[in-house]
This record gives sequence, structure tokens and C-alpha cells, in this order.
Amino acid sequence: MKLTPTFRLPWLPIRGALACVLILLLAQLFAVASEARPPRDDPEAQKWLTEVWTHAKQRQIEFKQIDGVTWVTMQPISGPKLGIYLSWINAIRMVKENGQWVVYYKVGGQKDELWLCTASESYAQRFYQALLYLTRESHQAANTGNKAALEKFKAQAEQWRALVVKPAMTEEAYKHKVLAEEAYRNKDLVKAWLEYEQALQVFPTWPEGQFNAALLNAELEHYRGATFRMQEYLMLAPDAPDAQSARDKVIIWQDKVPRF
Repeated sequence: MKLTPTFRLPWLPIRGALACVLILLLAQLFAVASEARPPRDDPEAQKWLTEVWTHAKQRQIEFKQIDGVTWVTMQPISGPKLGIYLSWINAIRMVKENGQWVVYYKVGGQKDELWLCTASESYAQRFYQALLYLTRESHQAANTGNKAALEKFKAQAEQWRALVVKPAMTEEAYKHKVLAEEAYRNKDLVKAWLEYEQALQVFPTWPEGQFNAALLNAELEHYRGATFRMQEYLMLAPDAPDAQSARDKVIIWQDKVPRF
């Protein structure tokens, strides 16, 4: 019997090619998965943010620690510098839109979301994870700092309430008060908030200032700051006619503080 030739595929070369493709796919998946992990510490998170902003053709990004909370200054190619406390960020999300990866982040007081857009999933993951890490750390630092500050202010408020004659407002605090009220009349809420905060730095036993700063913080969606200032107000004026209303505001604002 004459044998019919059997056609055989060159399995070894094909297997080798398939193996190479599989290895490349696995490597790519591993690279994306490794970027999805959170940073190990603050320096690595800051390094990731810096690398991604450089990749996105931004000029520079700077970090500062103020009372344990990270302050970030970002200088875009065009437009003004953007400086934010990371404890003011109240939402972060990452999505894919029109073939691009976009990381959106909402800062209290800003009408619109800020964003970073890139075609690279790994860069987007790095930015998302680093921003989330530093924001979470800053929120925790702000909570710890506010708790310690309230405990310290409690004794100061008790001493102030015991005084028969209350000390007059300092000249520096009065200057900030005037500027705050003018800014509020002009609907410049950020300026008004900043002036009230500066006044309270030098003259903290000012109930009206604490109350107004609390309301401005809330209007700017800085609910942690709003809660902190209203609690200081209540330490200074626990029996004020609006004390119960102030306590109710604290409950509402505490519920709105972002949790990461």
C-alpha cells in the first residue's frame, strides 16, 4: 500500500511565536497591574505625580508640608499656577473616554473638576494611585491636627469666657476683618475666607470671626474646616442664641467630610 503524504504544520516555530506573544501580553498585564498598586510611601507617591505631570508636558510640580498636610503647586504650560491642599480634594475617579484615560479630581470651592488625560493606562494608574494615596494621608493628617488644635483651644476658650472684660481686637486682626467683609460684599468668597483665617491666626478668641469662617468654609465645600471653626465658635459661645443651630450645622458638615 502506497502511503499518502501527511501535511504537518511547523509546530515548533508556531509554538515559539505563540509563547513570545503570550509572554508579551503577560508582561503588559503585569506592568499595568503593578502600576495599580498604591505607592509605598510619600516620596514614591510624589515621584509618581512628578513623572506623570512631566509626561503630560506640565512645567513643574512642587510639594510642601504644612502642619502635616500636603500642599501641591502645579504650573501648567499656559495659565496660572494651581496650588491646593490635598485635604481639600473631595473626589477622585479614573475613567476611559474616547480611547483616553482620564483622572478627574474635585477640589472644594472649585466649580468644575480638574483632570489629567493620557493615552497611557500605566501613567493614568500612577497618577490616580499617587493622588489617592497623598490625599488620604493629608485627610488623616488634617483630622489629627484639628483634633489636637481643638483640645488646645478648649483651655484658651475657657479662660477667655472667664474674663469679665474681654480683650480688644488687635490692629492686625481688625485689618483682616475689614478686608474679609469687603471681599464678601464683592462676592469673592476665597479672599473673604482667607482674610478671616488670617485674622483668627492672630486673634482666635473672636466668636463672630469663628462663626463667619465656618460658614465660608462650608460654602467653599471645606467641610472639615467648617466643622473645626464652628466647634471653636461653640467653645467661645456655648450659650449663644444660635448655639443649637450651630451644633446642627456641625452634624451636617461632619457627614459631608470626604472619606478616602
